[in-house]
Amino acid sequence: MVKTEKKVAEENSGKKLIIFIFTLLFAIAIVKTVQFSYNHLTTNKGVELYYLQNKAALIENGTLVLKKITAGFNKKIDEISKTREKYPAGEPIPKKIDLCKIIAGKEVIHDH
Repeated sequence: MVKTEKKVAEENSGKKLIIFIFTLLFAIAIVKTVQFSYNHLTTNKGVELYYLQNKAALIENGTLVLKKITAGFNKKIDEISKTREKYPAGEPIPKKIDLCKIIAGKEVIHDH
């Protein structure tokens, strides 16, 4: 069975469209990552606690480290549940939280 030029052109255009869509999605993902990095990592100093779905993102000195909330850490997280209710998952908490004092069993939230 001989393929006509029209059929070959249609197949190639379909492949090109799929490649274009994946390239576009990849570019959007890169832009969103850069925006997140710029907005949350480079402009904040010190240690801040963010909630990203079921993960606590600890931002320290411009480096993002994702940590799952473990059972041991849950007790300390419950102590700041009022803050967590005000700012649902995915939204940054605008107050600085001293993690050392949270781990020691005291909640200290203060503005810098």
